[in-house]
Amino acid sequence: MKRLYKNGKHLWIYNVIIVIASLLSSIIIFLVSFNMLNGVLPANSYPNGSSVIFKETGLPANTTWNVTFNGTTKNSNSSTIIFISQNGSYNFTVGILNNYVPNPSFGNLVVNGSNIVVNITFKRI
Repeated sequence: MKRLYKNGKHLWIYNVIIVIASLLSSIIIFLVSFNMLNGVLPANSYPNGSSVIFKETGLPANTTWNVTFNGTTKNSNSSTIIFISQNGSYNFTVGILNNYVPNPSFGNLVVNGSNIVVNITFKRI
């Protein structure tokens, strides 16, 4: 760490404080991002709307699946797909995969300021 001198006094403490503040802000950003991806933050944590979380079960690990919500399609190879939405009524469809059928495969959701979780179960055919 560089030592700075001003009027004969060490100012290295300021460098230490800057490094600590930088590390803390990085940790906070990581934790908020991680929690948003896992859908554990409350709806009011999203300033632009509520979270609509689609959670799948029944697919083998790392299988890519998709959901179309309000005309926007998202793909994932994890068990969760998250959309952020304003209040309103929206349609969704879940893509059909080779040898797996989703239930439900489509529907309508009403977003009213709260998070919504839609559980999707894939059944092997």
